[in-house]
Amino acid sequence: MKALFSIAFLLSKNDGKMNATTQNKRLLSIDLARGLAVFFMIAVHTLEVFASPEVINSVFGQIIEFFGGPPAAPVFMTLMGYSIIYSTKSGLKIRRVK
Repeated sequence: MKALFSIAFLLSKNDGKMNATTQNKRLLSIDLARGLAVFFMIAVHTLEVFASPEVINSVFGQIIEFFGGPPAAPVFMTLMGYSIIYSTKSGLKIRRVK
């Protein structure tokens, strides 16, 4: 997962900041990592359904299985939770129920 975050950091326009943000204060590195997780989840499911055994056992298939297999869904859910908690628009407040 460190690779996903380093790729996101290198691709973002950081201007000397740790994490680049867009006009609406979204962290680009989190968005990119979340997008890659979704991409690899879709790729692994497509590979399992439509690919021949030769493709599944190839280097390409093993790379897709590695990134889209077990770590993809938990990474996506963790990043989604992080972005919900730290979003500026969510305004999560603790309310007492009477």
